[in-house]
Amino acid sequence: MRIRVNSSLADEGEFLRLDFEDWGIGIDDRLKENILTGIDERVRRVSGVGLTLVKQIVDQYNGKVWVEDRVEGNHTKGAKVVVMFPNGC
Repeated sequence: MRIRVNSSLADEGEFLRLDFEDWGIGIDDRLKENILTGIDERVRRVSGVGLTLVKQIVDQYNGKVWVEDRVEGNHTKGAKVVVMFPNGC
């Protein structure tokens, strides 16, 4: 699977932003919120514990993490996981 990682400073340099993009089957909009919590059993079967662990680590650093479509409005073109850490953490 093809993955691209982009890094940048966001919010006037307050955060380091990392975008992880893939060209896979994407993530349906209904699953995007739950995929980071690991609560939904259907999500666990698909994603394992990886993204749940990422969220726990990011939370410990007072960061943010969310899932978007790689191509806005079309989840079938792949996913983008956005991770933002406070700059200097």
